[in-house]
Amino acid sequence: MTHSCSFRSFLMGLSIWSILSVTVWAEDPASRSVLIETIPGRLLFSPRSILVEPGELLHLTVKNNGPVVCNFVTCGEGEDNWKQVADLVIDLGPSMLARNFNPGPPLVTNATDLIRPGEEAALAWRAPKQAGVYPFLSSIPGHTPLMRGEFVVTSNPVGISNLRYRYYEGEWEDAPDLTALKPVSSGDLKGELIDFDVIPGLRAHLDARKPGTKSAIEISASVHVPLKSDYTFALASDSPAKLIISHAEVVTHDGTQGVTRFGTADLGAPEPTHELPWMQLLVFNDGDLHTPGLKWQGAAGNANLSTAKQHVIAPEMKPYTATFPMPGASELALAVALPDDVNYCFDPDTLSVCYVWNGGFIDARPAANDGSGRVNGNVLPLGTPVSLGSESSFPLRIGGLGDDPPEVRYLGHSIPDGKTLSLMFQVGGYTVAQNVSISPGAAPVVTYSFQIDPAPAPGVPIVFSANPKEVELSTKHGFAEGGVALLTRPEKDAPVVVELRPVRLKGD
Repeated sequence: MTHSCSFRSFLMGLSIWSILSVTVWAEDPASRSVLIETIPGRLLFSPRSILVEPGELLHLTVKNNGPVVCNFVTCGEGEDNWKQVADLVIDLGPSMLARNFNPGPPLVTNATDLIRPGEEAALAWRAPKQAGVYPFLSSIPGHTPLMRGEFVVTSNPVGISNLRYRYYEGEWEDAPDLTALKPVSSGDLKGELIDFDVIPGLRAHLDARKPGTKSAIEISASVHVPLKSDYTFALASDSPAKLIISHAEVVTHDGTQGVTRFGTADLGAPEPTHELPWMQLLVFNDGDLHTPGLKWQGAAGNANLSTAKQHVIAPEMKPYTATFPMPGASELALAVALPDDVNYCFDPDTLSVCYVWNGGFIDARPAANDGSGRVNGNVLPLGTPVSLGSESSFPLRIGGLGDDPPEVRYLGHSIPDGKTLSLMFQVGGYTVAQNVSISPGAAPVVTYSFQIDPAPAPGVPIVFSANPKEVELSTKHGFAEGGVALLTRPEKDAPVVVELRPVRLKGD
């Protein structure tokens, strides 16, 4: 079921009806307080994913930092239940306001009243005993596609245990075959993080090596996987290293200092107690051996697996994409590295390219006030971002030029030929592939190429818009002036092309 309705002016007036919800909590030893906030200026909750023990009581405070009213409702188990709640709200019709956009049980299990901008509401939520994913959202129409998150209920959080080490010495050219070697020393390691500094006698072994002798450390551990998912592993190492999961090589690192490499493994099972005792981390070199940085991200959230930090991400193959929270964009922003050391940030929440930059890719080193590192947290572009004047909407329109633009959906991205990355959209009845190219330089020229399928009929208007204070538009496929380009379909179903010349640096 799809609903389309304009609620902007209606929602702006809702703040006078908002009521602050207050809950008095009973003492409970298995309880904790959690703050959930809206991101200023964006229809997004933070955090979006919260790990919870079965039966745990959460004292939730929901703070509205945005410009419009919101609410907060929780759903029963099921990742897609928020969609059904959104449809039921529309079905309430004229009564939706009186009911605070809450369709009630059985899908809605808890709810606040409406929360005005700058105010907060309190809510007690008891985690069910059954492991699974329990969505939460603002159920006001227009909010639900973005303003949502989930409680992940599991008694076995993501992590590693049963750490063991083996230290080897020998002579080899590439990665050593450890099955043919006898370890110099081995044993158990305490704790839940990989840490070379606690390996007994490691420094003495390294200092006592004969000239030409190389060293290797193998760490093995049990991997706890509470929910089935594709887990992305991020490995940073100052020495050549390999990460092996369930006997399959997931990440290979060449030892380039300050660089993070990535790999993905499909892990887990429906049962929340599933465990994979097959993780191996191999690090080898003829110099010092330092603790590598290791993190992962999956259905059960993010986790540090070592005491070291992640570093700069420098992809070898381009185009290359990584999903991270980026400055001026959402938590699911797509950072894209292109050849010639040019890059851009695409925000799937606003359906627009936010900015571009020249030079390195992204910086995942730890922030000064954050010991956890930036991988899967807040990363920074390795260059000066140049704004493209995003108007927080997909810039291309096809067809009528009335007040109601066609529905636009982001379909994901693809690299069909292995060389060109395409951002895919559904724009009304058309599928649009957007390719982005950037010229090097302090004031780069950005070219958007739009392939439209099916090709619009002759005479159907194609309009591209941008902020004229940020960029100058030009096109060979029509007419451009004042931040608007009226395009005509070129012959033989070729793409339409628009060039953007930024007129000022982002933040100036």
